[in-house]
Amino acid sequence: MGNSVSLADRVERARKTGSVTYSEDKKEIPKAILQLTNLHSLDLNDNALSHLPPALFQLAKLKTLSVCRNRLVCGVADLSDHEG
Repeated sequence: MGNSVSLADRVERARKTGSVTYSEDKKEIPKAILQLTNLHSLDLNDNALSHLPPALFQLAKLKTLSVCRNRLVCGVADLSDHEG
């Protein structure tokens, strides 16, 4: 899969638009993406993610999250510390 656009270019564009697509068949979300505090739309389709990291839930402006075609494992999350 993958895309010819570098991660740095995607992050820079996301800083301006608030939206990013990262479909690279990866097992983890890059820290650079998880640090985009203005992110409102995140497309993580077509990766190999087995879980969503806690840092993802700190993205307060995130409204749309797409995680189709991953390897997510169902479980119970403790969101008691999540402010929102």
